[in-house]
Amino acid sequence: MRMQTKLSICATGLVALAACSSLPDRVDTLEQARLAVRTVERDDLASETAASELNAARNALAEADEAYRERKSLDLITHKAYVAQRYADIAKERIAEGRAKQEIAQSEALRNEVLLRARTREADAASREARAAEREADDANRQADVARQHNQDLEQELGRLQPKETERGLVVTLGDVLFDTGANALKPGAGRTIDQLAALHVRSPRPKRADRRPHRCARGGRLQRAAFGAARRRRA
Repeated sequence: MRMQTKLSICATGLVALAACSSLPDRVDTLEQARLAVRTVERDDLASETAASELNAARNALAEADEAYRERKSLDLITHKAYVAQRYADIAKERIAEGRAKQEIAQSEALRNEVLLRARTREADAASREARAAEREADDANRQADVARQHNQDLEQELGRLQPKETERGLVVTLGDVLFDTGANALKPGAGRTIDQLAALHVRSPRPKRADRRPHRCARGGRLQRAAFGAARRRRA
């Protein structure tokens, strides 16, 4: 009986020894998991978006390496390597998701910036148009003020000259005598009255047509009076 027990123990030891000696120099599953974990570690977003998954992958990889160093079964080593690989894959997915969110946020920020610039340009254009319209309104008001003042001045001058509406049109009778009796030269100061009348005629909105009808001179004959009238009209 004791001999059988010894033989059984020896057989078990031989089996374990045979299992350890059957481990390959390189376990592909383990090396693939190691490469996947290192790839995740090199990504800048790993610590931000996949810290827990990366930490789990590192732990599983360390356990697989420990199992290999201790020459444990190949099944255990490959299982630990598989776990490390799966956590590394999950970390990659988390990183990809985080990067997509970053790109969406950047695109949204760029879109908002473009919209803001467009609205700023529209606001600036509207402001320029408003200022231009305000200047036009100011110019129109000034022109209206000038026109009102012009009409007031015209009415005052017309009032001083005391015009009358007749069949021939507007008739203005000059109160001052422009000529001395029997003379065709203008009296001193008469030029001011004529200038006033001329200015009124130029500024008036009525058609630019005027007739001069001086008073007839009572002295002299018909030819003499006609000559005086023609000379006076030329003077005036």
